[in-house]
Amino acid sequence: ALAIKEPDAFFIRVQAMQQETERLLKRLRRYKPKEEKLLSFFYNADNFLSWHAEQVILKLLDKGPKSSEHAVERKQLLQFCEAENGYREQKRYNSVSTVDDPNRLANKMHLLQRLIEHGVVLRRETRNLNTLLRRFVKGSVTAIM
Repeated sequence: ALAIKEPDAFFIRVQAMQQETERLLKRLRRYKPKEEKLLSFFYNADNFLSWHAEQVILKLLDKGPKSSEHAVERKQLLQFCEAENGYREQKRYNSVSTVDDPNRLANKMHLLQRLIEHGVVLRRETRNLNTLLRRFVKGSVTAIM
């Protein structure tokens, strides 16, 4: 869409992309996983995709052709961005300190992107050690240090 210099064609393409993005986000949000293990993965993906969609639209509006004839289309696209921002605020995906610092927010989103790409799921299992094994572990750690 950035290669299109003619405003009419540009806004048609960007609106089509925005509508498709909105449809995909609705579909993703409709199928929230029931398993507790997958919820954090879902929240990370939802947070990142919402932010990324907003950033792409804002970048297209910034770099694309300017035209006063397309003020309505531009306003609709900005409303989509505001709606996604409001959605993330409602879900409290990001802390206030993260939202206030654009660099920190971008770093968090890059981290979420890597976590989504690699599908890291950490498992927590607590095991109680008997007395002999606990002494062995403490002794081993002390010897290594």
